Amino acid sequence: MRNIDLRDLSLLAELIKGEHLTKITGLAINEFKLDRNRNAIYRRLQLLESLGFVKRGFQIQQADRYFITEEGIKFYEEALN
Repeated sequence: MRNIDLRDLSLLAELIKGEHLTKITGLAINEFKLDRNRNAIYRRLQLLESLGFVKRGFQIQQADRYFITEEGIKFYEEALN
């Protein structure tokens, strides 16, 4: 399993700051405002999902939407300290 790194924290930060906290308000991969390709974002989201830090929300136009969980928020806040 890969380790959590700054790339993952930047994904969590974007979800928190944008208040993407529910199935309805989640972000699709192409909506992340990061300088990375979609495959890289998808792989990092898969890791975060396997750890329970993000979950998939509703699909819109065949695109999964991702939102941060309470566990992900706690992890992010602990990582900042």
